[in-house]
Amino acid sequence: MIDYDEMERVLAEEEQKLALEEAERKRALDPEAGNGSGAGPGDDPDDGNNDDIMGGRKGTQDEWAGNTYEIQLSVIEGVRSKLNLKMESARADYDAVEGLKKQAYTDLLGTLIGFLIHTGGYPAIFRTWLYGGNAMTFVSGLLLGVLWLPATAIFFRKLVVEFANYRIRCSKRRYSRYIEKNNIRTFEREKEEALEKIHLVKANLEKLDTLQKRLEKKGTLSESENETVLRLGMLHFRESRYLPVKITTAEFFHYLFEDQ
Repeated sequence: MIDYDEMERVLAEEEQKLALEEAERKRALDPEAGNGSGAGPGDDPDDGNNDDIMGGRKGTQDEWAGNTYEIQLSVIEGVRSKLNLKMESARADYDAVEGLKKQAYTDLLGTLIGFLIHTGGYPAIFRTWLYGGNAMTFVSGLLLGVLWLPATAIFFRKLVVEFANYRIRCSKRRYSRYIEKNNIRTFEREKEEALEKIHLVKANLEKLDTLQKRLEKKGTLSESENETVLRLGMLHFRESRYLPVKITTAEFFHYLFEDQ
């Protein structure tokens, strides 16, 4: 089984390493950053000018502090990008529920219309054969009717099952003993799970904002704060315990009477 926590940790470390390399590259390309001592190309650092030496040390310290700020800010932005992607995914899941509900209704309506056409079509055709056809046509119609009756029963059963599943999935009961016992994924449960994801991501983004403000105020974050930033980006959602269960007609009656 994939260890998502370990994978997220490794990816976060890689991002931090890349951010450090990028900061070093920028420093190498910046002449002022590369010459923090303030000495010219021909100056001798050992000419006894202690002020220049001390100035060089101060410049290096300031430069390191600046690089630390840039690296930590880069890591924060990387974590924010991850969380924003998770937020988009959670919102897409929430918005998709209504579309799934409409599609389920359309499928049920299509099955109902198909059943009505099936049940009304054969009798109409057979009536034409009965009054306008010959004996051979009449016998053929009767033989076809032998096949039509079991087909009608199967079609009717399919219609009942479609209706039962749609009815349960549309349940808005706050608690249903039958639904919870069988872990049935209703449209309401799907919405709740998507909202839970949105709230989790939002909470992590708010914590990340707090840490970024602290970084901007102090200029650097502590080791524990850096670890907190990385952990915020390792957010992954728990697996849903609700399943797309296809119930039978008999189970539908259990649902109707078990929650009474």
